[in-house]
Amino acid sequence: MKKLLFALPLLFAGLILFSCGTTKPVVEEKPEISQEETDIKNENPLTCEYKVVTKSDSSYYLQYELEYPEFTNNPVLNNAIQNDFLNPFKKLTVSTKKEWDEENQIRMEENPESYYTPSAYEYVLSLNQVLESDDFFTLIFDEYTYLGGAHGSPMTRTINYSKKENKVLTISEATGMSLEKISRLCYDCLLSSMEEYDLNDIDWIQNGTEPIEENFETFAITDEGRTLTVYFNPYQVAPYAWGILAVRIEL
Repeated sequence: MKKLLFALPLLFAGLILFSCGTTKPVVEEKPEISQEETDIKNENPLTCEYKVVTKSDSSYYLQYELEYPEFTNNPVLNNAIQNDFLNPFKKLTVSTKKEWDEENQIRMEENPESYYTPSAYEYVLSLNQVLESDDFFTLIFDEYTYLGGAHGSPMTRTINYSKKENKVLTISEATGMSLEKISRLCYDCLLSSMEEYDLNDIDWIQNGTEPIEENFETFAITDEGRTLTVYFNPYQVAPYAWGILAVRIEL
């Protein structure tokens, strides 16, 4: 029988946990990856040898920092990183220049006397953790995008790889559980946890945990394959101020 452990709000700089049965938080510091550790080798040469690639640049319309692993002999994981992050980033560099130039032109035309140069947009992708068990290889990323407005958008992103099957897994493939079951467990935990803090928008939680693939794309297999962690990015199940929420389920 699957056991529900807890829900937690995840902030960009750290992790705040709270049990479904208690309101006392426990803070876990985010692990750091030093600049010197750019070449990391694993005991399994077929799947897990990689180096950490870092890139950064700054222009008048976009400032960015990228940090991601590049695998020496795993095309499946390299393709996943390319499709999930690098290709969308290339499109972002084109779209942000067009949007920034257009908005800047409007500012100049509407009020040339008080015209000012607006801040550049921002994009940051950083490798938070690399988790490995006998069966799974999980990459957890922090992503931050600022495209103007009151605040940027922090997100958690993940890639979960099966060593045995040599493929990137969906949440149902990784756990053997149906979306309906995962949805029900997450809904119950989020609702009970939020009620303790007087935030119980049932419709919001219900929509964000509806049993469809897009609601459960961000997850991680942790604790040597014994725990499923499901991440809910801002606005999915709660207001922006709640940050990134997560539910952990014992497998």
